[in-house]
Amino acid sequence: MNNIADKKQISMIQKSFETQAASFDSKNYHLSKQEYLNYMIEKTAPQKTDTIIEVASGTCICGRAFAPFVSHVTCLDTTSAMLEIGKTECEKMNIRNITFVKGIAEELPFLDNSFDIVISRLAFHHFINVKEIFAEMKRVLKQGGKLVLIDMTNKDFADTANTIEKMRDNSHVRNLSIFEMKDLYTENNMTFEVQEETEIPVSLENWMNLTNTNKKNRQKIRQLMIDDIEGKSVTGFFPYYKQNDIYFNHYYEWFTHFFTKEKLKEYYDNLENMIIETDKTISQKIKLKNYTYINCQYYNIKKCAFNENKSFKLPKKSKMPLFILLSIIFLLISIGIAVGAYYLLAKVFKLDGQYISIIATLSATMVSIIGSIISAKVFNQ
Repeated sequence: MNNIADKKQISMIQKSFETQAASFDSKNYHLSKQEYLNYMIEKTAPQKTDTIIEVASGTCICGRAFAPFVSHVTCLDTTSAMLEIGKTECEKMNIRNITFVKGIAEELPFLDNSFDIVISRLAFHHFINVKEIFAEMKRVLKQGGKLVLIDMTNKDFADTANTIEKMRDNSHVRNLSIFEMKDLYTENNMTFEVQEETEIPVSLENWMNLTNTNKKNRQKIRQLMIDDIEGKSVTGFFPYYKQNDIYFNHYYEWFTHFFTKEKLKEYYDNLENMIIETDKTISQKIKLKNYTYINCQYYNIKKCAFNENKSFKLPKKSKMPLFILLSIIFLLISIGIAVGAYYLLAKVFKLDGQYISIIATLSATMVSIIGSIISAKVFNQ
């Protein structure tokens, strides 16, 4: 990242969030309300063995909420003051499985395929290079992992709404549309299994207090909201009066890329009908125990395309029980033949007992070997 505009934006973000850091975790603000955090965890459905990175984490509100449910959390942010607040809160809560990293979202300092869950919550409206950052998030995501994007969007009058957002916080760039969020996934060959919208009421005064909006801009924003309520102009916020204050609703869009159990079962059940397209060396097997997440990152109805050079052998439905059953049947037949041969040779042909035993054993062994070969060929074990 060498763009001067990008560096200027990072500087504005750091300055803005140094101001916000002390109040960012306040229960007066909607950002840290437990009901929203609980809902996010429920929808993401982390596993105890998962590792998570929260990109542009701020004080790691989201990461701290996930910490009890996963193996480890990494919180990355560019503002030291925010990370320090996060560390302090972790100490208060006795959370010991979080690492705090100062860094920028455009250049995540981690290897490819490092995390089971990559999440960014309420941050993308501060980014200039959203495509570059999304690609970085995908890069550090393990195949079969979950990439969660949560951010605000505008219903209408987006230009006016973004102008007001910048008056309140000059580190704001713009809210992406729902279609732009979708495109981030599709352009990276990723499906999103969850797309939801959450409507959250926000107090105008609390909203401006969080960023310490200057008095002049505060008055302008308040008057614009009043004019909108009275029908004199539009802001794109659709404000309303509530509890002697002006409120508006933020619309948070939730996108999650991962294989649900239902989708994975559907994938597994239809593997034999899929066209496999890869010119890479087949080296890695999928493990589908109890329909856990798999290494094929994206798919459609007719084919399963493999990401980059990550290729693998297709699993086969196990026929081992039938193989064992057929082998047992042939073994029983062999024993029957041995007993029959012994009786026939002893009673009818009156041969010596030593020869009878040898011939009967050889006959049974041959039948058993032939049966095993037939079983292996039939069931390809």
